[in-house]
Amino acid sequence: MFICTHKKGFTLVELLVAMVISSIVMAAIYATYSAQLRSHVTQQKVVEMHQNARAAMFILEREIRLAGYDPLGGDVPQITTAQINAITFTMDITGGESDGLDNDDDGIFDEPGETDGDTDDAFEQITYRLSNDLNDDGISDSMDCNLQRQYWDGAAWQPNLATDPADANIAIDIDALNFVYLDADGNDLIDYSGALTPPQVPAADLDDIRSVQITIVARAGQNERQGLPGKKLDTKVYMNQQDRPGDDWDITLPAPNDKFRRIVLTADVKCRNLGL
Repeated sequence: MFICTHKKGFTLVELLVAMVISSIVMAAIYATYSAQLRSHVTQQKVVEMHQNARAAMFILEREIRLAGYDPLGGDVPQITTAQINAITFTMDITGGESDGLDNDDDGIFDEPGETDGDTDDAFEQITYRLSNDLNDDGISDSMDCNLQRQYWDGAAWQPNLATDPADANIAIDIDALNFVYLDADGNDLIDYSGALTPPQVPAADLDDIRSVQITIVARAGQNERQGLPGKKLDTKVYMNQQDRPGDDWDITLPAPNDKFRRIVLTADVKCRNLGL
């Protein structure tokens, strides 16, 4: 019988060295994967933030542009609340199809979409504000703050914020919402003296509004740890379009000093139905 006396294998030292090298390689692979995953999640949040803010601004612009719409030429209210943090406006867009009258004098009664000269019908009064802004300064009071839209249904404001607040949200993770109301000459009509709280356009000047400047500051999620590697503190002071030196009311959002990513969008809406 032949017996091999020269069997060779791995020594304990060789096994330990191989394990160390394998561990280093696996650690490097995991670190790369983790960084890529974190980057992917962050980019998703950033994309969602952009889509969220742009969709909200589109809706705001479209509806505010209709403020005061009154095809019958009656005395229909227009912008009824003009605060720095909220806006309420009206438009006569329906109602005539149920009043039994030929409101537009075309010889046809009860046409769908026919207006009736008032703003008491459903969807004719709209309001926008933040969901969590207890001090009415247009700046969120917590991480959970959204842009909300309500409409008058003919009897009450909907959605009911007491029972269905989430149904009113049209954009989530909004840090600031700011409105500026201008007259035909571009003058800011808001009273910042402190006589009105929150700062707003006095009732006597509401009919002078011709355009509305909107500023939205949106945030990417609610977890700043999803930031990309090396993300610095957000020390930016977010401003509206007025940019008056030394005027604190131009500040839409003070420097947050955190590591969240944000986007600021502004729009100047010419209210084509006001002042006609």
